[in-house]
Amino acid sequence: MTTASAACIRRWNDDPAALRFGAHNNTGHGYLEVQVTELANQDSTPADPGSGSCAVIFPRSTLDPEPIAAGQVLSEDGEWVPLSDRDEYDVSEITELQSDALQLANAELNSDGTIVAR
Repeated sequence: MTTASAACIRRWNDDPAALRFGAHNNTGHGYLEVQVTELANQDSTPADPGSGSCAVIFPRSTLDPEPIAAGQVLSEDGEWVPLSDRDEYDVSEITELQSDALQLANAELNSDGTIVAR
């Protein structure tokens, strides 16, 4: 398991919109853990630390019924956006990311939306 990026966690925990999203996913969707990773900027391929975009993936065996809840990626302008809103991620890739995150989760999701590395 890859260690969760402290910089990505800090960016998430410092963003009020991300915290609201995380709190909703915890209480509304039942997510208790997440995979904090970095993705290549052009697709869902994992990137070397420091070379991709921060991403938070919510683990599930199938795509979340609300695809917007599957995960978020930090955009170039510093805003967290749902993977499902980005053209470079198709439904099958998002489904695979969620499924892989079941084994790759490396952080806890608190009810207030904050993330804590394991």
